Amino acid sequence: MAFFTVKDEKWIFWVVLGVLVVLAAVILWRIIAVSVRSKRAKAERIRLAVEEEVQARVEERVLEMRNEYFVLPRNVIVAVGLEGQVREGRYVLKSAVSSQTKFNIRFNGLVEEYSDGDTVFLTTDDTICAVSGAVLIKPDIQ
Repeated sequence: MAFFTVKDEKWIFWVVLGVLVVLAAVILWRIIAVSVRSKRAKAERIRLAVEEEVQARVEERVLEMRNEYFVLPRNVIVAVGLEGQVREGRYVLKSAVSSQTKFNIRFNGLVEEYSDGDTVFLTTDDTICAVSGAVLIKPDIQ
């Protein structure tokens, strides 16, 4: 004599199938969670590497000083602020080449033409770069 009838066996089949479906859903959810976490960790590692590279480039360049002027070499981006090479403030611009009175400067990504004696006000997180040739900058104290 059998312990279960045909009707009971169908009930057990559906219970086992339900448990397997729930188990498969939990495993799939865990796989998705782990992959999302690893993608976020990878993005964070990349962001930190880029920040370290930018910081290293800023730290490796030290501006040369001639008399009271800082020398901005051609095509070297200089950061402004507490951690940058130049402090915030107002600066007077002068061409390093005496025969050139006009020169181009990339200020926050925008290239503009300046002439000897022009002043610029630099604030935190600004960038400045001499484009056409070396430029001298001097703090404007008034």
